[in-house]
Amino acid sequence: MRRFWGLWVVFIAIIYGGAVVSAYAPPAPTQTSPYQQGCGIVDSPDDFDYPIDTTRFQLINPFMRPNARFEGQLHAGDDWVSIEGSSLGLPVRAFAPGRVTYSNPEGWGRDRGVVIVQHSFPTGTVYSVYGHMEESGGYLFPAEGTCVNKGDIVGAISDPRPAPHLHFEIRTMWPNYPGPGYWTVDPRLRGWLNPRQFIENWRGWLNPAHRWHTTLIDESGPRFDPIFRQDGMVLFVDDNQYRAYNNEGGRLWEYRLADSIDVVGFAGLRDGDAQVALIGAADGRVQIWNQYGGFWEEWSTGLESIAQGPFVLGQSILLIDTDSTLHVYDVQRQPVAESAGISRITTHASTSQLAALLTSSNELLVFSPDGTLLERADVLPNSDLAAAPDGSIYLRNQGTLEIITSDGTHMLVLENLDINRTDSALLVTDSGLLVLWGVNGRDTLSAISPNGKVVWTTEVGVENLSHARLLQADACTLVLADQTGHVLTFDSQTGNLLGQVSVWGDYRNEVWIGSYPNENLLQVMLSNQLLGFDIPVLSGRACGS
Repeated sequence: MRRFWGLWVVFIAIIYGGAVVSAYAPPAPTQTSPYQQGCGIVDSPDDFDYPIDTTRFQLINPFMRPNARFEGQLHAGDDWVSIEGSSLGLPVRAFAPGRVTYSNPEGWGRDRGVVIVQHSFPTGTVYSVYGHMEESGGYLFPAEGTCVNKGDIVGAISDPRPAPHLHFEIRTMWPNYPGPGYWTVDPRLRGWLNPRQFIENWRGWLNPAHRWHTTLIDESGPRFDPIFRQDGMVLFVDDNQYRAYNNEGGRLWEYRLADSIDVVGFAGLRDGDAQVALIGAADGRVQIWNQYGGFWEEWSTGLESIAQGPFVLGQSILLIDTDSTLHVYDVQRQPVAESAGISRITTHASTSQLAALLTSSNELLVFSPDGTLLERADVLPNSDLAAAPDGSIYLRNQGTLEIITSDGTHMLVLENLDINRTDSALLVTDSGLLVLWGVNGRDTLSAISPNGKVVWTTEVGVENLSHARLLQADACTLVLADQTGHVLTFDSQTGNLLGQVSVWGDYRNEVWIGSYPNENLLQVMLSNQLLGFDIPVLSGRACGS
């Protein structure tokens, strides 16, 4: 009886598009075509693309989305439909060169045909799955065992339930079994991969500028700014672990923090000759670790709770409690000052002479090096800050650009900036140029001198950049990276675009960038990975050439 019910589950899974996962092994191939060998090797970003034109199709049901029709089971692939008109009969193309391991116009029964293609990527074999297809309009399924190239037609979109669409998967198992369209567990635990993440990441990993990458624990990436050290080490808190990697992407250590610690902040601090990491906990504690993985001590701040922090601004440590009071301490952790009614810190900048922060309630706070509050004033929404090499701080107060000098004085630099975004970014280069992204043009990069002269303006050339960050990677190279995975390099003196690479990114995640100029290394922390890129290769030149 148990075997009878197991076979019945297999039958139901096939008829209904694989909505139920059987505990029994998938069936053997039904065809016995002689397999061609030696095809399907992928070793260049030009070797693969999406199976449809993403400018003419839209994603309607992404990987991992739960589906009420299948009692909340998780989607094993991506569903694509045509933006204009019906998808029925439109061709589907192999996303990469490969060898066909399964080809059956009735592979999913009522939910129509399936083709599976095997591909050899540098790290191993994967299978692409094209579901809900038919043979029509002259578009035929390729025979099992034959080789296909990127872009070869593997079928046409059919009319499954609930409407014509392409179901596209990338997985590491089952070369000759259609498999389930949905899983009761996380599909990634069974060898299924996010198709868009796979394609976008491999575009970056096969770029000549790519040196290494490593996967983080938390799918959304760290919640707090990492520490990019001058020796190329990167330190951060990821999924309640204090972790460190060297300048070759190797993991140096990871320490699991106590389950009782709800981390609310992470920052680096120079304590005499030592560099330490401060980890703030919601219950009022701040743990102090050295930057070589050793636990030093636990600082009992005396606060009942911490809502945000610590932040290290110059020689001051800042904590915000749950009563919206900002507490300022010196580097010996002695209390210096308090300010009530402070909202969440959104942006901060500091130099050896000055520190400033912006809050979610659109307030500016300016501090002296000893933690004395010099100014507390209202600013307009979507303002920004940037530290300058001369010790001053730039404030973009909506369309007005100002310099805050070391004594707290404001000096007007430029008025009537055209603000095109709510997520623009600022950077002051070593030569004193202020670089702005998203000002005077939605996707432009501009450089302004301290006297307010526009030195250059460049159209970035990439649409839909979001929450970008700017970095001076070396003496002559600027880097702009955004949360959707784009990394671009520019000449800092002319603004000319030098090179670009992209990896998987997500609007829900942050991006952080750092550099190690001694090794020509650019480090990018994005989503659930840390990547290293060669700056001269990405820029197409050595600095100064």
